[in-house]
Order: sequence, then C-alpha cells, then structure tokens
Amino acid sequence: MQSVLLLVQNMMVRWKKKMNKDDDHSRRLWDELLPTDILESIMERLNLSDCVRLSVVCKSWRSSASLHLNKKIIYNSPCSWLLLPHHQTGTAKYLKFFDFSGAGIFYDLPLPKCWLVIGSSNDSTLTLFLFNPISGIQLPLPPLQTVPSCRHHAIQQCPEFFGHDITEFAWKIELSSSDASSSSCVVAAIFYEQEGLALCRPRDKSWTIFPQVDKDQGCVDVLFSNGMLHALEDLPR
Repeated sequence: MQSVLLLVQNMMVRWKKKMNKDDDHSRRLWDELLPTDILESIMERLNLSDCVRLSVVCKSWRSSASLHLNKKIIYNSPCSWLLLPHHQTGTAKYLKFFDFSGAGIFYDLPLPKCWLVIGSSNDSTLTLFLFNPISGIQLPLPPLQTVPSCRHHAIQQCPEFFGHDITEFAWKIELSSSDASSSSCVVAAIFYEQEGLALCRPRDKSWTIFPQVDKDQGCVDVLFSNGMLHALEDLPR
C-alpha cells in the first residue's frame, strides 16, 4: 500500500513539474508575441477594465499595464458593439448587438428598411437620427421635442429615461423607402401616448402630427405598402 502511495506521489510531482514547465513556456510565448510599442498602442485604446484583464496574461504585460495606468492614459469611449447573426426563428425587424463594456448586455434595435433609429443621450432637444450600419450614413430626423407628448413626458416627468430606452418615446417608426436619403422618402411614427400619427422627411426640422379623430382610438401600428401608408387603430371594447 505504501509503495502505491509513493508511486502516486511521484506521478503528481512529475505532473506538477510538467504543468509549471508548460506554463512558463506559455508565458514566454505571450511575452514574445507582441513588441512593446504595439502593446502600448493597444492599451491606449482600452478602458480600465480591459487594461486590468490584459495585465494578468503575463509578467511583461502586467508591467506594461502598470506603467500605462500610472500615466493615467485611459480610453473612456465605449467599445464598439458586436453585431450578432439573426436567430433562425427570429425576426428580421431587429438587429442584435452585444455590448463589450463588461455588463454582458444584449440589445435588440429596430431596423426599419435596413436603418437603425437612434436617439442621442445628454441632449435636451431629444435628437433622433437614422443610421445605416452597413454604409455608415447618418440622416437627422426632427427632434422629439417637437412632439408634444414626448416633450412633456421626457422633460417634465421622467427625463432620465431618455438615452436608455428609445421605445419609451418612439413606439414604431416606419420608412416608405429603403433609400432614406431620397427626397421622396417619408418617415411615419407612433410616439408616446399614441396621440396620433407623426410624419416627416429626413432632415425636416419638426414632425407633422395628425391627431386621431377619437381620443379613445390610438394608432398601434403603421406600414407602407405599394406606395400607401396603412395605420392600425386600437378600438375600444
């Protein structure tokens, strides 16, 4: 029995030595992987959390990260989001993104005619614009401040909501054409409290509101089809 224990003990010692040797080899590979100037260039583009993660790879990277942090050169801009593929059973009306900031958050963003509708945070006018994630083109829309219900809700009741969830204000936005830069493109929207149908063209200064005839009937959906705009109302029961 004692001989068996000694055999197992010797095997464990040899295994630990091999693992330590492999670890040392792995660390040397990481040390030699990137020149110092390239490593510093990478760290200049990382935020604090990512610099800390980088510092645990090996001793030389930890030393470089410490020097970098002592210089207080921290990249504060958020990392770009990762565009994820659609699920097989999902809908093409949304794009899914992953936030690399460390929170592990997924975002589903509406995609009318291949355009994203994005709101600008920290903006008292509640700015909206169309963004094409493929071409990078941005087209301004009238600010939400020109919509009475949005202005009242955002500024007087709960301004902290804006910049976090645009769906608090814009419930549905639809484009008449995928060519949003065309002068013939019309944007239709249903805003907070369903006060009516809002229309504009990209680069307009304000939304044109068409109030519903009956205040008990609000628009719940809009769709452009064959050059015509269709609106669906929620009828009271």
